[in-house]
Amino acid sequence: AASCVLRFDAGDWPLACAGDFAALTPATLAQVRAVVHPPARWRLLENRTSFEREAKRRAPDDAVVWLPGFPPGWWMAAMRRLLELAPAPARIACDPDPAGVEIALRAGLVWDAAGLGWEPWRMDAAALAALPATLPLTADDRVRIARLRSVALPAQWAALLDAFETLGAKGEQEGGE
Repeated sequence: AASCVLRFDAGDWPLACAGDFAALTPATLAQVRAVVHPPARWRLLENRTSFEREAKRRAPDDAVVWLPGFPPGWWMAAMRRLLELAPAPARIACDPDPAGVEIALRAGLVWDAAGLGWEPWRMDAAALAALPATLPLTADDRVRIARLRSVALPAQWAALLDAFETLGAKGEQEGGE
């Protein structure tokens, strides 16, 4: 969902004409020649319901993109193409759980490769603590936390991992809405 216009050889397509949001295939994005009125910021949301809600209430200069779980290669390629045409920083929102941290870090690789900034959104210790309901950490979550701790992470991620362990809990994007 965005207010930008995609320019194709055959003509222009204003994305805002789609109403709430539009699905674009990698093949379609490969044909885009330019992005007119590019977004000032990309916002990625993993949870489909949260994405649909944010797509409807996004700021005019934001582009909102659905992040389909652990981003597959086709999604990464599509985002690389969009960033070539419309470079802008990103805010990435995934479930505030260990898998969500891994997903955000993987999606952020596209911005890292483009030399653009990105930051987690709604994925911090305070947001986790403020959720009305959480789920207990599983054995798989604890393995993910250990794996994440084995690499150098920015302080914000380390603080979230600490919060998971302190609370013994994880959250979901919809838990705070």
